Amino acid sequence: MRNEAAREQPRNTRGARGRRLRRAARNVVICWTLVVAPLAILFVVGEIICRFLFPDTRLRYVSDPEAMAHLAPNQVATMELASGLLGPPARINRLGLRGPDPDSTRPHILVLGDSFAFGWGVQDDETFSARLHRWAGGSVSVVNGGHPGYGIFQMAATLRRVGEDLRPQLVTVVLWQGDFLRQPLDTAERTRFMQRQRLSQIVKTSVLATHLYRRLERLLARAGQDSLIFHVGEGRTNAQANTAGIRESYLRGMRADAPRLLAMHEEARRYGRGLLLVLWPKEDFANLPDAEHGLAQDLTMGLEAFARQNGIPFISVQPVMRQIQPKERLLIPNDSHPTPFAHCLAAERIAEALAGLDLPSFRSASCGSEFTAHGAVSVPQRANR
Repeated sequence: MRNEAAREQPRNTRGARGRRLRRAARNVVICWTLVVAPLAILFVVGEIICRFLFPDTRLRYVSDPEAMAHLAPNQVATMELASGLLGPPARINRLGLRGPDPDSTRPHILVLGDSFAFGWGVQDDETFSARLHRWAGGSVSVVNGGHPGYGIFQMAATLRRVGEDLRPQLVTVVLWQGDFLRQPLDTAERTRFMQRQRLSQIVKTSVLATHLYRRLERLLARAGQDSLIFHVGEGRTNAQANTAGIRESYLRGMRADAPRLLAMHEEARRYGRGLLLVLWPKEDFANLPDAEHGLAQDLTMGLEAFARQNGIPFISVQPVMRQIQPKERLLIPNDSHPTPFAHCLAAERIAEALAGLDLPSFRSASCGSEFTAHGAVSVPQRANR
């Protein structure tokens, strides 16, 4: 009897321990349900409200193995200016380029560049590419291939991506001096970039999560933690130069990009005349405190020598911008991007260069007669916060 009782005691102990574990597990499940279920309901309700009342209208990007990212095709989206206001909507066509789908019945001129070429902050029909397209009078189709935040290696990737589709008669590369600081990422940086981009794409499947993520970005920016913020497009820079070495940083970047520009010229010559290089330097463009005096001349001389050596046409828009006073006419208020008036001036200068390349003539109206004394600036809207 005593032996049987001794054997029963371990069984009872194990049974009691099992019941306690099951009760503990059940309590954990109930607690988590009471916490998670309301949060899930709140998230679903918030998602529905955001989708109907506060939709995400910002530019969307897709991964690109060469350019890192390019604009998602077939979208109409808005741009947030540096002032926090929303700029006009931008139509992105089937090729992931700004504007309507290219007319396949006409020869093309492809414009490549960064946010200046894209037309950050202005209407679709106010970009210099759109003006050139209208001024061509149907003889040629000017396609805006500008991408916010792009460096020259990414412009080269765009040419490779859309070149066979467009077979451009001429490729016009518009160079803002900051493009020379946007150099290719090394392997580790590229891996981190792609990982952050995948995370961003997952987050942006939810409109509510997208708005929360943007609020977090603003908090990080105010806290000085910019390195934790994922940027695709405008605002992204691949290199930063200190004050003492900034001049050499630009010139070093130009020298590094020279072989890429030459390769782009050879690629473009498969379809037509090759490249037209257009420099849009910061100096004389606007009263920007960080415009390095004399850098525009260095860049102009360097690009002129490179272009002359390789038989590539080259112009700068600096002379025409220098003539405009006050400079506020050239700059979107509280932002660093050109106004419609500045785009018109750039279009006039580029049209003059195109006229000397045996291309169809461009008829243009005078920008001075089209705009008022203060220029015409698109009125931005308040961004959703």
